[in-house]
Amino acid sequence: MGGDGVGQGYLHQPELTTSRFIPDPFGGDRLYKTGDLARYRADGTLEFVSRMDNQVKLRGFRVELGEIEAVLRQHPLVQETAAMLRGEVPEQQYLAAYVLLSQTATDSIAQIGDFVRSRLPDYMIPTVIMELEALPLTPNGKLDRPALPDPVLTLVNQPYEAPRSPVEDVLASLWGTLLHQERVGIHDNFFDLGGHSLLATQAISQVRDAFQVELPLRTLFEAPTVAKLSDRIETLMGSGRGLVALPLQKGDRPEPIPLSFAQQRLWFLDRLEPGSAAYHLFRAVRLEGVLNYPALENSLNEILRRHEALRTCFAVVRDKAVQVVAEYSPLVLSVMDLRSIPEAQQPIEIQRQAKREAQRPFNLTQAPLLRATVLQRSPDSQVLFLTLHHIVADGWSAGILVQELAVLYDRFCKDDSASGAPQSLPTLPLQYADFACCQQHWLQAGLLDPQLAYWQQRLSGEIPLLNLPTDRPRPPVQTFNGKTQTWQLSAALTAALQQVSQQAGVTLFMTLLTAFKVLLYRYTGQTDILLGSPIANRNRTELEGLIGYIANTLVLRTDLSGNPTFADLLYRVRETALGAYTHQDFPFEKIVEVLQPERSLSHSPLFQVMFGLQQNPLQDLALSDLDISVLEIDSESARFDLVLSLLETNQGLKGTAEYNSDLFDAETIRRLLSRYERVLETIAADIQQPIAQIPLLSDLERRQVLGAWNQTQVDYDAQAGILPQWIAAQAAKTPDAIALTFAQTHLTYAALENRANQLAHALQARGVKPEVLVGICVERSLEMVVGLLGILKAGGAYLPLDTHFPQERLADLLESAQPQLLLTQQSCQGCLPDTAVPIFCLDGDRHEIDSQPKTSPNVSLLQNILPMFCIPQAPQGSPRGSKFPTERSLIFCRPCTSNQGYQPRIGCWL
Repeated sequence: MGGDGVGQGYLHQPELTTSRFIPDPFGGDRLYKTGDLARYRADGTLEFVSRMDNQVKLRGFRVELGEIEAVLRQHPLVQETAAMLRGEVPEQQYLAAYVLLSQTATDSIAQIGDFVRSRLPDYMIPTVIMELEALPLTPNGKLDRPALPDPVLTLVNQPYEAPRSPVEDVLASLWGTLLHQERVGIHDNFFDLGGHSLLATQAISQVRDAFQVELPLRTLFEAPTVAKLSDRIETLMGSGRGLVALPLQKGDRPEPIPLSFAQQRLWFLDRLEPGSAAYHLFRAVRLEGVLNYPALENSLNEILRRHEALRTCFAVVRDKAVQVVAEYSPLVLSVMDLRSIPEAQQPIEIQRQAKREAQRPFNLTQAPLLRATVLQRSPDSQVLFLTLHHIVADGWSAGILVQELAVLYDRFCKDDSASGAPQSLPTLPLQYADFACCQQHWLQAGLLDPQLAYWQQRLSGEIPLLNLPTDRPRPPVQTFNGKTQTWQLSAALTAALQQVSQQAGVTLFMTLLTAFKVLLYRYTGQTDILLGSPIANRNRTELEGLIGYIANTLVLRTDLSGNPTFADLLYRVRETALGAYTHQDFPFEKIVEVLQPERSLSHSPLFQVMFGLQQNPLQDLALSDLDISVLEIDSESARFDLVLSLLETNQGLKGTAEYNSDLFDAETIRRLLSRYERVLETIAADIQQPIAQIPLLSDLERRQVLGAWNQTQVDYDAQAGILPQWIAAQAAKTPDAIALTFAQTHLTYAALENRANQLAHALQARGVKPEVLVGICVERSLEMVVGLLGILKAGGAYLPLDTHFPQERLADLLESAQPQLLLTQQSCQGCLPDTAVPIFCLDGDRHEIDSQPKTSPNVSLLQNILPMFCIPQAPQGSPRGSKFPTERSLIFCRPCTSNQGYQPRIGCWL
């Protein structure tokens, strides 16, 4: 607030005065920050919501205590309530709720707990609900929060029952520490307490250390309570069975030090495209407050000294890439002064500098592969850029870096000499080079053979290319030019999806992944879909605090055939994910090397789309006396066709789509994200719907498609001829205009007309005449259109056969339709089943086609003849064909040509 009533400040409290009494940016004297949270109503008036000091931060989420209290008051048993954050140590903090009840029943707290769980997202659900006879008040009659008693923990989702055995006692203690619970009962569900896939991996790692048994990750999903999991552990301890743990320890390093398998791939990609920014890890954060520059620089240098990976560069020794760990040399913090730039122009300059920094190449032969830059906006406002190359760090590593940065910065701010700063962090049990050497040993000693066998079985057979519709043809060599789009799912939808996941016994990631696969199935019609998914691969306690490229990529293959319900498909995805988690140690790079899938320079092997959910709790940066916020920067690079990443925030799930801008337009990706959200909304309400019936279009889109975009009424001249005659007329009118474009090659109308005529004559010589059915099985190419037009010019009808169909289905189609001839290419003959239908090859029989005249064949083309015999993809049973008369194609083509218009120098659409 401002005005004449605003005082001069707080007496003898200059720091409090500075924080509360601030300059008025709109002119005038000063403003007073009241600490109240308000919102604008529809009529423009301000409505008080709550005090800002009622907002707390819990494990990275900003939580409004007033929102929790408002939900609690909606329960009929609750008269009054209060909520607060308990616990002194951030890692052990939790939400507590206090209630005054109108009447008490034996299960009152459990009822209220169920009520809250159904209306709040997980991060806002109180860990404990405590009944009081009265709320403590101050002398002024306000709630006295500090006087609220320490609660006796009673989890809202399960009555507490104490451990009964030593194994249960240790396990409950491990879960309590990992999930930030003061006590865990034997019937408490790991995932109901806030567990997810990443924490489950850590829990299994801790079980290994505590009990010397090796459990597959799926065990925790199958036995998610202390009681059930302890039974599994005791059984294994008694029998001596279990998986074999991979040895991971420091040892004598070979000279030179080998690269890890993940590093080998990035080294190769860097040699293939030097200077590419596709594998840069870039973070930009806004720092509000007075920054201690020496403390920041000292903190970064201590991290550099502590982690060898950040001091590692790469060299070639005897024709082989190796790691070289450089001696510690201090990093100089770069500072760029923006204070001379007008404040209104600074955000533009920051974005420009951010893109420049994110794109600035690293030289992998020179350490360190880390850069830090501060942009100074004013004495108390800065922006920090942190850039690493992926070859020395991964997403988890970035979280470790900012966590250690926060601890060290605090120490250096308190003591410039900071002799105790290094001691404030635990000693690292090993370095990244040790991990790389162990990984090589695992492979050479055959310890990973069982995992390799799993991946060979999962990825056997043909690996399909995901035919996601693109706006432009795929370039012959893969590019990495990219753009990003972000979007936000509401907290309510996020909470509903979390509830669906818990009820189905899966993680939120599995639900989101299943929904995305449904979307891709609906876009492509493919039922065998492979996606890549990053996994931290930190399934050993020794790796949890280590910076380095340890993450692995899992190939998640799902069978979507049979039009299953979403619930059934969710179970398939769950089994796929759990199997992949169990075998996550086998490097993706070696999978590609062993399987040797058909390679193409135009796309990545095995999968072209990645999907991930970020749940890393280490990425919450907090520096002493500084307000921190993340800046969104488009790095303008893309590692794959499409990467969809989701992040849990206190506002709900936040999504980022990184896409190849040489393939997709921004509007295409926007529609895809909108339809993904539509799928999520649908399954949040009902997971029993068959996936083919899940709606993709919003009501607005549906009205556009069925109404506004379906206005096809045009004047149609019945004597104007049919499609082959239109092509011939256009070729006579504009012979040099482009008729076809595919993969950066073109065909003019004259060339199209001549080649189609020659093919038509050749087909007639082989018996094709009006309404004779000709099968056509060719790749997407200019030849496909030539083939189709040639069949029509010969008077025949065509039967389209998809080259991606299994041979069994193609055999059924040929048996059902009984074509007289099969038109194909040499490259497609391996796709065809054994058949008695005569085969005519567009390229293999080229000499026969080229010898034919280029004039139009002598055949009567009528509007009521049959040009196409289409057999849709039926889910089961014998294929049934549909005949499409020529006049239907005219009805389609005429409005399109009318709407497109005609530009001779560009080409003409028909």
